[in-house]
Amino acid sequence: EYVATLLYCDHFLFIAKIWKSKENILNVEKLIELPVPASVIGDDLVTNVDELMELSLDSFEVLDLKNPPILIVLSSSFFTIRSIKENNKKEISEHEELILSKSPYLPQDTLIDIEKFNENTHNIIFVRKSLINGWVNTLKKINCPVIGITTLVPHQIEILRENKKLISELEIITDIELNSTTIFTFSRGYELSSQKIPYGASLYRKKELYESYFSRLIKSIRLITNDLKMNFPERIYVTGFGLDYFDYLPEKLPYPFIRFSELNKVKYKFNRDQSVDLLNKNLDSKLNIILGITSKCL
Repeated sequence: EYVATLLYCDHFLFIAKIWKSKENILNVEKLIELPVPASVIGDDLVTNVDELMELSLDSFEVLDLKNPPILIVLSSSFFTIRSIKENNKKEISEHEELILSKSPYLPQDTLIDIEKFNENTHNIIFVRKSLINGWVNTLKKINCPVIGITTLVPHQIEILRENKKLISELEIITDIELNSTTIFTFSRGYELSSQKIPYGASLYRKKELYESYFSRLIKSIRLITNDLKMNFPERIYVTGFGLDYFDYLPEKLPYPFIRFSELNKVKYKFNRDQSVDLLNKNLDSKLNIILGITSKCL
């Protein structure tokens, strides 16, 4: 059975046609890239559900998809993650005042997902309710089966834990987008947090500027590690569709950065020739994101 994985970020929608073989190999038949006007999706909210539905359905026709199950992956910058330690082992509720006080959004416009990692640590994901409702309403109009709506890093933390034999005192994953970068910290005690910083690949895309981006990113990360009173890590994992928009990136990134795809060893097949006319830029990073999350959700 084919599924449609939709990745949305920075006014671009990427749609992949995927099926999973009996050998657990993900087969990507085609990947399409669509610019999304601000009249359809604003800074973060869906403003025209009907237009977004038409964009999606038109793309399904191009991909020869009929009533596919849909998985939506939204930009990391839309989500905020915080950890809470509770020593009394009780279950915590999304309605508790302590939880709501940590949300960067108004209480009535906050959706909360709580994951208990161990007896004491709860990781909490905050997102605007109005943002999710826009995509839910679009899915209702498309009227296809739904796998879910998710974001990148919770799945990448799972991949990190599965593929790295020893978790360091502090692990860092940076998600590079066009206009922002989100830095995720993950401690050995399973405490997870996120910090959005206001620059991304678009300002540094020229060949002579990419090193300046990573130099600035190191300074931002050092501020975070100093605030946490933790050592600067020996490795920092880099992901995000913004990686595909640098005009030049060497195979080996500047120290201490390494591509998250080196950890994410998903078995897949992809015929690039079938998608070359449907994409405007490189696709390695966005393809890795789509594959990694799809493999966790199927």
